[in-house]
Amino acid sequence: MKERPLVNHAIFIINALVFTACILTGDFLYDRGVLNRDLVYNSGQWYRILTCMFLHADITHLVGNMMLLYFLGDIVERALGHFKYLLLYLGSGIAGSFASMAFSYYFMDDRSSLGASGAIFGMIGGLLWVLLRNRGKLEIMTVPKILFLISYSLFSGFTGSNIDNAAHVGGLFSGFILAILLYRKKRKKPQESRNG
Repeated sequence: MKERPLVNHAIFIINALVFTACILTGDFLYDRGVLNRDLVYNSGQWYRILTCMFLHADITHLVGNMMLLYFLGDIVERALGHFKYLLLYLGSGIAGSFASMAFSYYFMDDRSSLGASGAIFGMIGGLLWVLLRNRGKLEIMTVPKILFLISYSLFSGFTGSNIDNAAHVGGLFSGFILAILLYRKKRKKPQESRNG
């Protein structure tokens, strides 16, 4: 029997609830939660590197991220376990936030950023490592499928507008590295022998 991905479902629900709250409160949560380099560094609002991961610009932004979370996150959580999956997800999202701020600083871009994409890309990077450790296949996912998804997602990001590609790339690489540190392949239980 497969383990229930409780953490992934909780993250999904939290994102949906936060988006609903944003609709009801207007700019209140956005003003206090989006990632903004100046507010983080100059005003010490470090919590924004985490809160920005649960805010989405519109319903399309939310649905796109939640579809990937729903279909792939369950697989990753079953492979890693609840706590390690949470570490991977949040760690990748935070790394994506730092990558976004570094890009913002280097290119003098003071736009704010929001969305779960850094964490989602981290989950995808983590899944790639898990697949490589399982002979290229786990449940319905294979290495070619995940490489296609990565390529398509990055291409869409770099050819689109108002997309935080630094967070995507930062999340992807950090997720892969975190999975190397966190994932341990489960050994199959030896079958019991019967005496005749």
